Amino acid sequence: MRLYSKLLVVVIAVIFNATSCATKKPVVPLTPITIKEIATVSKIAVGTNHACALLLNQTVQCWGRNELGQLGNGTTTFSDNPTEVKGLGSVKNIDAKDNYTCALLNDSRVKCWGYDWSNETPKEADSVLPVEVNGLKDVLAVSAGFGSTCAFLSEGQVKCWGNFSEPNRPLKGRSSVPKIVSDLQSATAITQTTSHRCILVPPGKVKCWGNSIFGSLGNGSQKPVKSPSQVEGIDSAISISSGAYTTCVRLTSGQVKCWGRNNYGQLGDGSKADSAIPVLVKGINTATKVAAEGNHSCALLLSGEVACWGENFFGQLGNGTRHDTSTPVMVKGITNAVDIVVGGVGGPKYSCALLSNGQVKCWGGNHFGQLGRKTRHQSSAHPAFVEKINRAKAISAGNGHVCILDSRGQVNCWGRNANGQLGNGTKDDSFSPVIVKGISSATSISVSGIHSCAVLKNSKV
Repeated sequence: MRLYSKLLVVVIAVIFNATSCATKKPVVPLTPITIKEIATVSKIAVGTNHACALLLNQTVQCWGRNELGQLGNGTTTFSDNPTEVKGLGSVKNIDAKDNYTCALLNDSRVKCWGYDWSNETPKEADSVLPVEVNGLKDVLAVSAGFGSTCAFLSEGQVKCWGNFSEPNRPLKGRSSVPKIVSDLQSATAITQTTSHRCILVPPGKVKCWGNSIFGSLGNGSQKPVKSPSQVEGIDSAISISSGAYTTCVRLTSGQVKCWGRNNYGQLGDGSKADSAIPVLVKGINTATKVAAEGNHSCALLLSGEVACWGENFFGQLGNGTRHDTSTPVMVKGITNAVDIVVGGVGGPKYSCALLSNGQVKCWGGNHFGQLGRKTRHQSSAHPAFVEKINRAKAISAGNGHVCILDSRGQVNCWGRNANGQLGNGTKDDSFSPVIVKGISSATSISVSGIHSCAVLKNSKV
């Protein structure tokens, strides 16, 4: 685990504090806020309306809403200041989702607190203090999800508990006791959409389960399954990326295979026919990264070039046209990319590339100014430089906004800002990058949906 000395956490999102929770009215901070009294954080886990921090001394502190015991401090009182979770002992890792949190202890046991998804009927407070999950030993990792939680065991098994009523759950019904998920061993990566989940299993195989209406499970069938089913013809995958009903994997050979829905040609095989088995993306042999949005995908190539395929209504393929393509096309004018992102889930689709010289180019939909060109509404099929960006070293994209971390530790964002996700003190969309206020020593950033987060390395911010 990567540790940061004297960490502070800055969050740009819809935050609920003790006052606002009492009246059910959200307080939206338009500039980053510093979480008080935390200076030695090693990890942050965020639920729907609460957050927890694992400290270097192996204790956990949480803050936010608490009507279901999300803070684990023995009360149901809201708190906008961190409070220590009671009765944990030494903690190795934490994960949070929805209204609960789980902690992996140093002795490989697991304790959880907050909402209990295994209950048939919600209670006023499910567990206001951490409770040990029975039936687990030698746990290596724990993963919290919406409705269910899974633990990875040292013997290669995976055990899950909670509510398995949704089609992409590997078990049936509800269970407060962890159950073994059959055919799911030694998973090293997972990707999930609203329709299905897939895992990467050494030495390079992939297994999926859930809804397979367009063949999104890759097992040759369009029937939904609740147990992980092996994807056909994949034995050398090293990364997975999913969007909507389509999944793509990058292989050790540098090639890419995709399966599932193909109405825009997003499988890249030269057709628009859905496929329930993986098909090879044509012409891609040196991919170092694949980013899938759902209706279009892009691959970063070893040469520093970028190739994209699929839907192109907004020009998100970057080849100078608005025509969908079922085979990869080269993005124009990019030869030195080091990272790529795609965004616009549920809205105008767009793509961006971080270049080796610290500049950024974007193309595609621009309804909120997410191309960073001082204009809006004018989508573009031609990549162009984002204004004022020349020191970027990391990039992250949400539904309608983009943020970069620069070499000075500053964060710049542009695009949609209805929820204050740009962190500049307003709720106005910005068509060119704006500096996130109060940040000068960020070490990493993460953007998703309509919020942005940055981790800082010292208390001078």
